Amino acid sequence: FNMKVGAIAYQNVADSVELCFVSSRRHRDTLTLPKGIVKSNETLTKAAARELFEEAGVSGKVKRKAYPLLFVSKKPAVDDILYFFVKIQHVRQNWPEADLRRRVFLTLDEALCRTTSQGANKIINLLINERKLQAEAKQSNRFTVPILGKAHWLSNVSFA
Repeated sequence: FNMKVGAIAYQNVADSVELCFVSSRRHRDTLTLPKGIVKSNETLTKAAARELFEEAGVSGKVKRKAYPLLFVSKKPAVDDILYFFVKIQHVRQNWPEADLRRRVFLTLDEALCRTTSQGANKIINLLINERKLQAEAKQSNRFTVPILGKAHWLSNVSFA
């Protein structure tokens, strides 16, 4: 059994937030969130940070470590993935998989218009809904990592 983790890497820009996406190695025109398998000697958050660096050349601070998002696919062949929020601190020009992947920073609205993996798409929609709730509550435009009760998550997204 291989535990998979991913990174939802974000940075605040002007009055919105950008997430870091990478091109999928299998489907070059599909954008996905950095993710991979946890090595036997790693913590979940260390593995998420390593995958983010290897695939996107990005490093940062893992936020709200106790509240990752769990993506559960309805397809048995697709692994469940625990996604951690990472606040971007450094973006490198060279990184291990630079020759294999494109790296792009997109706002949630921009990401909606692009072809993204099933998991990435679920998370984008979840965060857009969360942003609407925050806006209605007259909170600022700064992105805050959501912590919600299970009832608020999509059918496929829940806490571990």
